[in-house]
Amino acid sequence: MRTGADKFMSSSSASQEQDVTRNPMSHLCPQMQTPSQSAHSPAPKKQRTPDSTPKSDNQSYGYGCSVPMALILLATGVLLAGIIHSGFNHQMDPKGCTMTFMQPSYYRLLGLRPEQTKLALKYSLLLYRDEYDYVPQVEHGKIIQTKENEWSIDEDAKLRPTGVPALFIPGNAGSAKQVRSMAKEASKYYYQTLGGKNHARKPSSRPLDFYSVDFNEEFTAFHGKSLWDQARYVNEAIAYIRSLYSDDRSTTRPTSILLIGHSMGGIVARTIFTLDNFQHGSVDTIVTVATPHAVPPVALDYEATHIYDIITSFWTRGHTGEGAALKNVTLISIMGGTLDTTVSGDAANIHSIVPQSHGFTVFTSNIPHAWVGCDHLSILWCNQVASAIGQTLVQVADAHYSEGGASVAERMAIFRRRLLTGAEKNGPEDIQMIDLDDIPHTFVGTKGSWAFPPTDDSSRSESIVPHLFLLQLSNLRLQGHDTVTMLTDHGLGQHSRLDLLLCKKAVEENLNRKSLLCSGSNLPVFPVPASTEASSIPLFTGEYFTAREFQSMSLSLDEVADYQYLAVLDRGRRFSDAGFLVAQPVNISATIKTVESSLLGHLTTGISIDLSSQQPTLTSAVRLPNIDNSLIAYILSVDKKHCRGQAKSRFSTIMKQSSWNMHEDRYFVNIDAKSSININFHGDSPYYTKMSQPGKRGIELLFWTDPSCSELLSLNLRIDVYGSLGRVLIRYRMVVLVFTYMVVIITIQSQFRNWIQGDAFKSFGATLCQLTVTRFWKVSAVLAVIAFVQSLQAKAFVELGSSDQQEDDSWLFKTGIIWRDMLLGGNATFFWFLAPVFYQMAVGITVLIWFVLNTLVGLLAGALALAMRSNMAQDSGVPMPQKHIKSIAISTIVQFALVAAIVPHHFAFVMTILRIVFLCAKELNIAKELSTSSSGTQSQRAASWNRFHYMSSILVLLFTLVPFAVPGLMAFARNILVQWHEPFSADHYVYHVAPFVIFTETLAYGATIPR
Repeated sequence: MRTGADKFMSSSSASQEQDVTRNPMSHLCPQMQTPSQSAHSPAPKKQRTPDSTPKSDNQSYGYGCSVPMALILLATGVLLAGIIHSGFNHQMDPKGCTMTFMQPSYYRLLGLRPEQTKLALKYSLLLYRDEYDYVPQVEHGKIIQTKENEWSIDEDAKLRPTGVPALFIPGNAGSAKQVRSMAKEASKYYYQTLGGKNHARKPSSRPLDFYSVDFNEEFTAFHGKSLWDQARYVNEAIAYIRSLYSDDRSTTRPTSILLIGHSMGGIVARTIFTLDNFQHGSVDTIVTVATPHAVPPVALDYEATHIYDIITSFWTRGHTGEGAALKNVTLISIMGGTLDTTVSGDAANIHSIVPQSHGFTVFTSNIPHAWVGCDHLSILWCNQVASAIGQTLVQVADAHYSEGGASVAERMAIFRRRLLTGAEKNGPEDIQMIDLDDIPHTFVGTKGSWAFPPTDDSSRSESIVPHLFLLQLSNLRLQGHDTVTMLTDHGLGQHSRLDLLLCKKAVEENLNRKSLLCSGSNLPVFPVPASTEASSIPLFTGEYFTAREFQSMSLSLDEVADYQYLAVLDRGRRFSDAGFLVAQPVNISATIKTVESSLLGHLTTGISIDLSSQQPTLTSAVRLPNIDNSLIAYILSVDKKHCRGQAKSRFSTIMKQSSWNMHEDRYFVNIDAKSSININFHGDSPYYTKMSQPGKRGIELLFWTDPSCSELLSLNLRIDVYGSLGRVLIRYRMVVLVFTYMVVIITIQSQFRNWIQGDAFKSFGATLCQLTVTRFWKVSAVLAVIAFVQSLQAKAFVELGSSDQQEDDSWLFKTGIIWRDMLLGGNATFFWFLAPVFYQMAVGITVLIWFVLNTLVGLLAGALALAMRSNMAQDSGVPMPQKHIKSIAISTIVQFALVAAIVPHHFAFVMTILRIVFLCAKELNIAKELSTSSSGTQSQRAASWNRFHYMSSILVLLFTLVPFAVPGLMAFARNILVQWHEPFSADHYVYHVAPFVIFTETLAYGATIPR
């Protein structure tokens, strides 16, 4: 019988007989061949016996050709360090979250028993209560305190809550107690605003009962089977919660539950609709926070990506057609912005999943009264955001469970008002009558801007007598104006010193009296953060949170054609200080400047914009339609000179950055004092069709400036190259892993090709070095061409998708989907170079992996040499006896049994790799011993080194697959910690790991690949 060593020996002898005339180093680095060797045909073959063959450098332990690999490794290290540093430190939103304080109590509900679902042994359900909430009434002895602020309610207890149920679903490794901040703010808002201790309660008004699912901080982002289990348990929890509520004479039993999901909890919330235990109609409102809707955050687990495919298909079809399963379901996605380095804001875009009539994506920087960026965890405890979400949920629940319920349109109107515009009614619903004979009044001129207090009446600010200022709208239309803009630091309304009203003449029986019918409820007034010389970030004065706001308005005259006047009512000094109000009629198109530019121009010269004009305006806008790629970050420099020879500005300049892709407005206050401003935004996920809105592309910069100042703004916008570098970190973190595997496969393929052709089996490092200078640049060129063509077809695909002639069965539509999913997905043509750059980075990472593994094997070999001083070379080339075959069979059966019954196949895979490390170290010692002793022949030495290099390459190949085993190992370890011994069936499929186990067992006893 020929052993694996004999095969290596005979093959090696043949190759060495053919390569006698070659430079001994030529198989390591081709550039080291002599000119005569490269220019002339090979010399005639000389026959040598195996024992007389000269020693080759392949028969040694080393790292290969060090110079090119070291350069690539250095370049990769510098580039990765720059990407990571930029991604975590540059182009980040300012941190402005304030803490939320609460007095929490958690009640563990034991009524959801294992008899109903075996998952109750693993998960549990909590009821949250705070200082404002009513305490659940439970029979004596049925509630037991287990920890501080924690109780358990017995399964036989009759718990009868009276509010509206809301269920919080934590995310990956999340805690059920993370519900506390928004639950506290919702409770506080309800009892202080809608009814309760100090307010008259509406008959239909009910507080929110917040429940939370305790998943024992399970890893759902990495393990699809855990996600399935959580979704199934949530459906059981929903059914149980609904059973707690009963009809009575004062309230109606809730038929559906509000769901709030954080991170992967949002995916769980969407998954429940696809399961067989979902009760139709039990959920109609979902709010997700920092949830990666488009793609998994880390696509390492097949089951997780499979779940994404299922729910994406279900949700994209679920809102249309007869009997649509989701026609009454609304979905709101909330993201934190650039501070969230865990989930990309691009992945939160739900425009391809949910129609705009049923949901939208909004960033916390856009949410009125919050205007702050959040990281992945602070988005839950940030008081500004928790207050906004909590109050919105209370209003949705209050409308939903009022008489007649709330339709999708009514719920969406609440979400848009609370999370997008912030526009609230600033006046009473009833029209008020104002008699001009009873109140002092002034007709305001229509030329230029008008300000309060008036510059020609200095006593007005201290007066306690009400006064009415009237701006005649008909005169504005005659002068070519179509819009009235306004900014004030007053709150407006009945309880403010100033009120803004629309008025029309009243028909009076007494012709001698002049009366106006006025109302302020229809004015489009919305809040913006206050901006003074002391403002630092929205709602902050210096380092202190002040929550100070301005009110702004842009009133289209066409929308108020039935009114003759826009009135400002000053109630006098007894209400507050004078503050300011600035109003200005404008032609809105004249205040907008559109700048067309190219990406190359952004990179070379930047964009310079001068907003100075003969007539300063309160608002001015710059539209940049060609700035629409979220991979690029910009720096905006603002130059604004102080007013020369004029009074001090009433407020500092405010800027709002808006993006058409998602609701991602950002406010920048007191920009006069800032040397530079970061401009960045999010867009569509790279593997999804780009959202296209006719006439709406790129970004818009909107400025509020004091029109009394004649020196306006000069802007310079340039690309932040280093800041843009970090944008690829969170978006393409999986690409380098895949490309690294590609590099390893190409390297091993080259080793096998040379081996089959009769050469010695070169080391992985030597082959990698050779390919670095001969083949990898060709692969990079091919990737660049593919990326370029892909970008062109992706552009055509977007145009097809936005046209009315789209056909799902068209050739371009089908091929467009295929190309979109390749390499880096659809991207701008300008970024054709990203694919080859990532590939070269993958080469550097492969070099690093090789260095680390080779060093590890060398160290282990040294340790084994010290521990085992016997002659190991005597085992080399020994025929495999029958007992070894029996040992292989027994060892394999034992491992299969363990995988089938106890450990997941991921664990067996990692153990297989560790065993190969040991085998490599053992074979290295054998090869070294044969090389230094006189007992072995040259053929035996060559065979041993060939075998070592072969095993080392297999080790590198399998090591690159380790990341795909990590999710299963994490889930396995977590289940052990929570004492959950029910196995996931898919994690114990023997055939998933059988090839690796059998291969390693045969490798351990001398088997190798033949010629």
